Amino acid sequence: MLALSLVAAVAAKATLVVIVPARGATAVCADRRFFDTKGGQFDSDDKLQLLPPHAAFFVVGLEAVSDRDRVLYSPATVFRRFLAERAAEGIPADIAIRDTARLSRYLRDGFEGFLKDHNFPRRNSTRVEIGPSFALGIVRTENHIPHLDLFTVSQNARKPTTATINISHGMEGMFSRSDPMYVGQMDVVLGLAKREPGLSRFTTDAYVKQFLLANFGMPLEQLDTALTASRRLISVTADGLTMNASAIPSVSREAVCAVLDYETESAQYK
Repeated sequence: MLALSLVAAVAAKATLVVIVPARGATAVCADRRFFDTKGGQFDSDDKLQLLPPHAAFFVVGLEAVSDRDRVLYSPATVFRRFLAERAAEGIPADIAIRDTARLSRYLRDGFEGFLKDHNFPRRNSTRVEIGPSFALGIVRTENHIPHLDLFTVSQNARKPTTATINISHGMEGMFSRSDPMYVGQMDVVLGLAKREPGLSRFTTDAYVKQFLLANFGMPLEQLDTALTASRRLISVTADGLTMNASAIPSVSREAVCAVLDYETESAQYK
C-alpha cells in the first residue's frame, strides 16, 4: 500500500465559500488558494466551477490526495466522471445533478474504493490538520428557484475502509427570502479568530460588522451588493490570516465568483 500525503491539506481547512442571495439572483464566491503536491502555493479559479447552463459546484475539505507528484484521488474528478457517464447514457448534467440519491452513492462508492486500495494515514499519525472527508456543494436553479445540495463524504471511523455520506438540502427558504448566508469552513475560520488576537479584524471589521452581520436576515435588493459582500468577507479573512505569523496564508485575498440568475436560470462567472 502507498503512503499518502494530502494536497492542499492546510488550505482545505480554511477553504471559504460564501453564498449571498439577492432578489432575483445569488452570488457565490470562493477563495482561490491551493497547495500543490510539493507544498507550494498557487491561486486558481478551480474551487468554483460552472455546470452550464443552470449550476455551479465547489469542493471543501479534502480536495485531493497525492503520492509524490501523482494525484491519486480528487472529489471533483470523481464528480466529473459521474457526469460523463450519465452523459454517455443520454442524461445531461443539469438533469443528472438532480438525482441526488444516485450521485451520493457514486461519491460514497468512489471514496470507499480509494480507501480500500490505499493506506490512508490516521488522524493521530499525521500532522495533517484535516481528516479524510470532503463536501461537494452544488448550487443550481430549477423552475426559477435556487437550490443548494451539499454532499458530505467521510471515512468511517469504526471501519476505515468504508465511508459515510450525508446529504443536506437546506436553505431554500433562506434563498427565497433573500437572506445573506455563508457556507464552507466558516466554523474553522471563526475558531481561529477566537484563539488568535491577530484575527480580531475578521469579526470587528467595520464593513463586516455593520453590513454583513448587522444586516443578516435583511433582503438585499442589488446583486452588486451581494457580490461585494461575498468578496469582502473572503478578503477580510485572508488579511486576518496574514497578521498571524504562525498561520499559513491558506485563504487568498482575491475570490472567484459566479452568479445564478433565477429568471434566466443561467450561471456565469462575474
